[in-house]
Amino acid sequence: MSGSFDPNLPFNNLPGLPPSVDVENRQILKAAIRTREQLAVLNTSCRLIPNPEILTTTIPLREAKASTEIENIVTTNDELFRASQGIDSTPTPESKEALRSSLFEWCSLSVPVNRGLSATSRPAQPSS
Repeated sequence: MSGSFDPNLPFNNLPGLPPSVDVENRQILKAAIRTREQLAVLNTSCRLIPNPEILTTTIPLREAKASTEIENIVTTNDELFRASQGIDSTPTPESKEALRSSLFEWCSLSVPVNRGLSATSRPAQPSS
């Protein structure tokens, strides 16, 4: 790589599409078949549990727990999950902070969906 990085200059030396190499080779197609099989197994497993959302809702909570630990706010998975489901009537302050962090992450991820991905996109107009 030549030159130094300048964040104000776009990188326009991307290769053209479609790629010049064959991306549908035997190894990739076999991997795609294995992947499809594993996704089918996961799909079947999800249908067997009472609440399949439990698989995806715990990921942001665990990420929030790890993020708050960086700030020396430590809670346990058990405390956090119980607080998120409303099982504990008085969650610990650490659990509350991790839940706020999880909510903030969720809200920040929904902004591109609601407003568009481009920084030059017009902001959403309030409905009148």
